[in-house]
This record gives sequence, C-alpha cells and structure tokens, in this order.
Amino acid sequence: MQIRGQIQLTADGGMIISARKEAAAGGESAKLFAASPGALTLAHDPRVGFVAYGAHVPDGEPPRFRAVALERKQVLWDGLQGQSWLADLDRARVRVAGPNVYIGNGRGLVALDRATGVQRWGAQLTDALQEDTDGGPNHGPAIVDPFPATGRGAILVATIDNVLCAFDRDSGQVLWTKRYEKKIDIEPVEGVPSVLLRRNFPFMKLEVWNPGYAQPLAVYGEENWNSDFNRPVVRGAVILAQYESLGDDDREGVAVIDGLTGKPHVFDEVSDLEEEVWPVAIGPRVFCARKDGDELYAGPRGRPVPAPVPYHKIVAFCAGGPTLFVMLKKSQGTAVRRVVGLDPGTLAFRFDCGEAGTEPDDKWHRQMVSDGYSVVFVASPGDDEDQCELRSVDTSTGRTLWTRPVGEWKSHQFEGGALVCRVRGKVMVLRPDNGQTVAQFPLEG
Repeated sequence: MQIRGQIQLTADGGMIISARKEAAAGGESAKLFAASPGALTLAHDPRVGFVAYGAHVPDGEPPRFRAVALERKQVLWDGLQGQSWLADLDRARVRVAGPNVYIGNGRGLVALDRATGVQRWGAQLTDALQEDTDGGPNHGPAIVDPFPATGRGAILVATIDNVLCAFDRDSGQVLWTKRYEKKIDIEPVEGVPSVLLRRNFPFMKLEVWNPGYAQPLAVYGEENWNSDFNRPVVRGAVILAQYESLGDDDREGVAVIDGLTGKPHVFDEVSDLEEEVWPVAIGPRVFCARKDGDELYAGPRGRPVPAPVPYHKIVAFCAGGPTLFVMLKKSQGTAVRRVVGLDPGTLAFRFDCGEAGTEPDDKWHRQMVSDGYSVVFVASPGDDEDQCELRSVDTSTGRTLWTRPVGEWKSHQFEGGALVCRVRGKVMVLRPDNGQTVAQFPLEG
C-alpha cells in the first residue's frame, strides 16, 4: 500500500453523471444540494453549527462534494470538482471525523480538510471500505478517529477483505496494517484515544486499540478469556459485553472493560442473559436483561428481579442521568411498549412515562437516547409507523418536557448539544429543551 500526497482519484468509468440521486426538493433546497436528505452526512462544527456534507450534482453542472451550514443556509465549500464518481455517492461512504472528511471511492480513500474542502491526501486500500448501513450513529464507512480534533492523531480503517489499517490523519502515512480471517467492525470509545474492534463469527472476539500503536491494548475471547462475547458496545468511556465461556467451566456473565487501558473493571458471572437486549452502565452498576427479558439483573454481584411492569418484557435500557430508563413491551396480546424510570441503586420504581404504542418494533437500543438531562424516545400513539412522535422527559422527575410528531422515524441521537433526528425524507436538528427546529433539510418553505 502506497501513499501519494494530494492524490486525485480517477473517476470510476462504470459510473455516469446521469445515475445521480433524485434531487431532494426544488427551490432553495435544490440550490444547496441536488441530493436526497438520506444521502447527506450531518456533523456538528463548533464554528458554524451543523454542517451537511454530500455530493452535489445538479443538471448541466460538473459534480462536486459540498459542505453546507444548515443553520445559515450557506454553502461553505465545494471540493473534488468534476469527479464523476460523486454521482453515485451516499452517506454510507462518507465519514466526518476530527479535522477531516473521509470519502470512499471503490478501493480508494480521500481525506479533505473539514474547514476548506481542500484535499489533504489520498490512499489506495486493499479493498473497499467496510460500511455500517443500519442508520444509527455509526452509519458510514468503517473509519474511526478517537483523538481530539486539534494536535496529532491517527485513524483506523477497516476494509471488506478484513484488513485493519492505521493512517496518520495529517499526512496519510500508513502506520501499520493487520489482516484478520473473519469480518471485523470498529467503534470509537468516547473521550479517550481508543477503539473497540469486534471480530465476528463463529464467535465474537474483542480487541481494544490505540491507533497510534501496532499492538492492541487488550484482546478478549482467546488465551486467558476463552469466551464468546455477545452484544459488545461502547457506553461512554467503558465497553460492555455479555460473555459465554467456550471451555468446560460453563461460565457466563457480563464484562465491564475500561476503554482507555483495555483492562476489566468487572467480570460478573450471571446465567441466562438475554442477547438481544444491550446492557448499560451507570456509575459502578451494570444492567442486563435475563430470560428473554422477563428479568432485570443489576451487577456486580447482584441478583435478578422480575421486569418492573407485570406481564411485560424488557426490550431496551437507557442510562439517563440519575435514572435507569427501561423500555418494555407486553408479553401477550398487542405488543404495546412502555417506558419507566428506576432508581439505579435500589431498582425502586421512580416514575412511569406511559404507553408508547407498538411502533417502531425494532432497533430497540436506538429508540431511547439521553444527554443526561432528558431522555427522548420514539412513540406511536396510533400504532402507525408512519405517524410516530418523539417524547422528551426529565431524567430526574419523569416530567414530560415536550412531544413532537415526526412521521416515519428512522433514528435520533444527541450531538453537539442538540438532537439530530432522521425521518423519511427529512433530517432535522432540534433544540433539546423544547423540541423546536434549529435546522433541517430540505429547508422549510
């Protein structure tokens, strides 16, 4: 693999400009982006607020990659002028991280300066980028930069031929590469220069990396940790995973791993954990579902208790400030969802946020998000997935702060002090205190 300064990747001969995405809307929106909202990558910039990044390929004009400040409704810059492969670009191949914007093109990678759009470097990869396309916070190519935006940094890149490669983010110099036998995916650890790497199938293995070094900080799932790790997720600065021994000792439980050092805080043995419910942690406590969601386990060294609402199963947890939020659905009959708040220390019932309808009935771990002060979850008062609403409640009291109809919900998450919500045909930035629109695309009016 070789790096060349200021590489201009050639156009993909199999793509033509006429294969562009359908324009999002007429008028002012089309002037900013001739692309659908679902094709745009949104990221917060402390200088100008939320910025949308994506291909702009208007009729009769050369294609380009564009950055637009949504709150200002202003084009910040255009880059990669005239590259025909941009006609087929969507957000699955765009990652905004640290000071750069990274764009995948076949087996190529381009790094643009986030502030100016000037190409900083380009690289040829061993294969196409691995992509996360589930619509959540990590949607996009497998590129992770866990370092502060200022100063030196390195990125990790994963490709579909199971190669992990680290680059200097300023120069594009290759720092090291490693090939795996099975599929890998990567996720940054919040607030520390570390990355969680998952090795998939037939059993899940975990590695914790600092991209600046060619050896992992820790490896779980082999050698001293002969286990299969289910549901490994990053929660703040820790990594949570449910494990099951592959040896003769028949051990299973939940692990809490320090994201900075890779060392375990807790290996808590507990049986019959529910693999489909993602664990959460609040302070020293870790929470899991047991027995198909019929029970709640609080560790370390705790004991299981029945689900907090009779005749309901646990489907999701959310750590919301001083409260453990639990989403449940009815065990029998119509699978109506309900959200309640528990004291994380005692599991005492604090408040009931009420029924939330039957839709959506998937992506459970993404249906509730918190900034510490509020929890926002998606509801469907009429049990219609096309008529969803967001509900925000205070994490201390359970008091409803606001509700807002959004249509067909896709995702929502806190970023840059705001709530970013994607629905069919629209991406919105909302104020967390009242749910009012800060910016959106297509533009209002």
